[in-house]
Amino acid sequence: MEIQVFNKDGQLVTTSLNVAEVTGKRHDSVIRDIEKLIDKGMARVRFNLGDKESNQLNFGDVDNGLGHPRSGASDKGLRHHNFVASSYFIESQYVTEQNKIVKMYYLTKKGTAWLINRYTGDAAVDFQLAYIERFEEMENQI
Repeated sequence: MEIQVFNKDGQLVTTSLNVAEVTGKRHDSVIRDIEKLIDKGMARVRFNLGDKESNQLNFGDVDNGLGHPRSGASDKGLRHHNFVASSYFIESQYVTEQNKIVKMYYLTKKGTAWLINRYTGDAAVDFQLAYIERFEEMENQI
């Protein structure tokens, strides 16, 4: 159960398969977690585009993740963030031993950090620190 970080096309990445192996999660659960994050990032882009196209757009109150709503108007600093999924997660596939083609993702350092920060518990903390250390080791080798 080794943390694998490697250079793919000039970018340091790990894989959803490695995250599943190291965390003990099912690979389909890791894929689901990644795709939820992509959906959240894309929702932010749609929110940003809507705001730029019309200052009259009213998004009302939105959950700020802290258990209470905030006004969409107070979110101006966050509205300018542009999410590019491929700078976090790169969709790919692999062939199983049964010759079945299955979806997987390459995770950049940013994508790995975003994903692993969702995981909780003592083992998750160890996992988070180990991935950070491994990415830094690989960056120092470049």
